[in-house]
Amino acid sequence: MSCPCCQTVNPATSARCYQCGTVLIHEAVGFSKEARETAQRLNRKMHTGYGGVIGLILAFLISPMFGGSLGALLPICTGAGALIGRLIAIHKENIL
Repeated sequence: MSCPCCQTVNPATSARCYQCGTVLIHEAVGFSKEARETAQRLNRKMHTGYGGVIGLILAFLISPMFGGSLGALLPICTGAGALIGRLIAIHKENIL
């Protein structure tokens, strides 16, 4: 199965592209609209989680520059990372 984003050839049983991580489930013939929407929701949630984790790591890395205090920095970085992850997922959906 060829990925619609990066054109990488993946095994027919792959749920995601090995190269870029795009969900391939909805590319199979016969999946209902509900199944495609569920796959898109899952993709958005996964990107949101990835972004949140990256934001959390970023907060710990830059906290020494702010005196080591994670009080307000932790939720700001985690929330910003989650938002960026969600926007990346939405952007990838619009490209397809």
